Amino acid sequence: MGNSASSLPYTIGAEVDGGCREVRGGWALHEGSQKSNGTAVTVFQAHKPALGGKLEPALAHFSRCRTMMHPHILKVLATLDTDYPDGSTASTSTGKMTGDILIVTEHAMPLRTWLQQQAPRSSNSGNHHQADELAWGLSNVIEAVHFLHTTAQLAHGNVSVDAIYVTRAGDYKLADFRLATPMPLSQHFVQWNSKCCPQNYQSPERLNRDWNAINGAAIHTMDSYSLGILIKEVYSLAGMGGVPDKLQKAVQRLQTANIKMRPRVGPLLKCPIFQNPYSTLQEFLNGIATKTSDEKLVFYQSLHHATKFSLLHKGLATQKVWPALLQTIAPGGGTSSVASPNAVTLQDSQRREVLAVLPVLFQIMEEFLVHDQEEFQRLVTPVIEKMFAISDRGIRGALLTKVSLLEKQLTPAKLNSAVFEPMCSGFSDSAAQLRELTLKSTIVLVPHLSPANLEKLVRYLVRLQGDAESSIRTNTVIFIGKIASHLSDTSRQRLILPAFTRAMKDPFTPCRLAALRAVLHCRVYFRPKDVAAKVLPCVVPHLMDSVQEVRKEAFAVVDEFMIVLRAESQTMALQEKSNPQPQQQAPNDPQQQNGYSTFQGTTQQQSQQQAAPSSGNYLSGFSSWATSAITSSAKANDTNVSQPTHNAMGPGGNSSMSSLSQQPQQASSSSTRPLNN
Repeated sequence: MGNSASSLPYTIGAEVDGGCREVRGGWALHEGSQKSNGTAVTVFQAHKPALGGKLEPALAHFSRCRTMMHPHILKVLATLDTDYPDGSTASTSTGKMTGDILIVTEHAMPLRTWLQQQAPRSSNSGNHHQADELAWGLSNVIEAVHFLHTTAQLAHGNVSVDAIYVTRAGDYKLADFRLATPMPLSQHFVQWNSKCCPQNYQSPERLNRDWNAINGAAIHTMDSYSLGILIKEVYSLAGMGGVPDKLQKAVQRLQTANIKMRPRVGPLLKCPIFQNPYSTLQEFLNGIATKTSDEKLVFYQSLHHATKFSLLHKGLATQKVWPALLQTIAPGGGTSSVASPNAVTLQDSQRREVLAVLPVLFQIMEEFLVHDQEEFQRLVTPVIEKMFAISDRGIRGALLTKVSLLEKQLTPAKLNSAVFEPMCSGFSDSAAQLRELTLKSTIVLVPHLSPANLEKLVRYLVRLQGDAESSIRTNTVIFIGKIASHLSDTSRQRLILPAFTRAMKDPFTPCRLAALRAVLHCRVYFRPKDVAAKVLPCVVPHLMDSVQEVRKEAFAVVDEFMIVLRAESQTMALQEKSNPQPQQQAPNDPQQQNGYSTFQGTTQQQSQQQAAPSSGNYLSGFSSWATSAITSSAKANDTNVSQPTHNAMGPGGNSSMSSLSQQPQQASSSSTRPLNN
């Protein structure tokens, strides 16, 4: 391919559709990608010595395609002649002809290949959509040929199925300018006409080499005839049973043998077959940059409905609709505050557009992207980061309902940085609905969270236990019970028992029930000594709870733990028999006067230390983090917390927690920003 090919900012991959070089005039078709961002491209490559007698038409196309710019002409991104890497050109008779010529274009595939890959639709609606897609593609070709005739003042000369390429979005693109000629006909066209254009696409005067008749007619006459043949072949290759009735008369007029009666191609676009919902959708997307905010809002809202959404295929959804949605999400008109520089506040019109876009975004994710994780991550990750940066409750709520979808597709690193960390502001939002939705949505992320973020989550859970909303306190207890297995041993021992103990004292009946059930669910994480000294003393009072359902659950917990304690007691008894340890008393020990041995006194002291509210110690540590704004007078009320008691959660242990529950909002506002209305 020549050493200079590496200078292109594109990577050239394997050849595709290798058996069709002949119809492309000797050009090989390669997949490629842009080196900087991996965007897919198509590369046409030809080795000059291998072209032989086709070299001159290939060079004519190489020169002409660089000057052709139209939405429905295959877009050229770069060209290279390895014999002349500086961009200069030379004639075939005097120039160097030992290297390669390359043309890099937007990603597309030959129309013939695309039609073969389109499986016939089984349903009536599927056939209808396929017919609309074909009509849209043919209208693209008509517009491109009309542009050549009216603006470029050229006849294409080789309109055929092999001169058309199709993008992933379903747009047809005109290419192959080997025979492009002004009028009167160029000598190049006369010389190469029969060798480049398929015979069935040539009009009668071309077959008869009646150049005078062609020169004396309008510029469109040759291409009009070829276009009629193209339309018939497209519908035939697509298996649609021939040209639609509404188009048959127009096609017949295009193929008339009388050159002077052959119509121009532009008026053909007025045919009703080209006015269909799919074409309307494509036209709106092509001109969306010029649409007003209200027009785009109506379009997005209608696109969400099943009837219109069914018009989309994966290529159209990802190549046209998705970029249009991104422009709506990040138009550059948002503002950020000094307090929260990463948060973006939208104007009201932008907010309405984003809320209309979100349902379509998630529909595309679920319909077209979930089966391709690499493409999902490439397209969705930047969107999610932008969306979570928007400070709006409605938008945040819509995102939270789809966290489970993101959890299945994004990498753990992105889930931590792009999803969980921005979500955390919802834990301390002033709206109770958003706090609760944030809590429920986080459950699926817990297995993927880093240790640092797990600790961060634990701190938010401690705060939520003092929430003013009883339903949030209840769901927090349920949440803690569900995530216990994902916590480290240290975090688990510090969190679950204090959390459950506090919830058992909640005046809200479902919260007490949830705590009892969570204790039973997490029983494997409690040591027998903790069950006897800390768990049961908190559960037993609920045997006489005023609510029958709570009493029933408390009895179930006690019965279960009594089985555990009896088994542990029997194990201890067997150990004592196998390893007897006689106790010795000091003769002058003053504690003997009270009937206690030194060992007994030590054991009692250790028991008192163990019975001290370790949950209080843990929550006391969190109190200093969560209540930093509380005044010293409030701290004075918590002096009893440090006093050891025989009860695992005595009055001293509850004092710190009550101060937390009285001022939950005061604690949270200093570390995280609330979302705006």
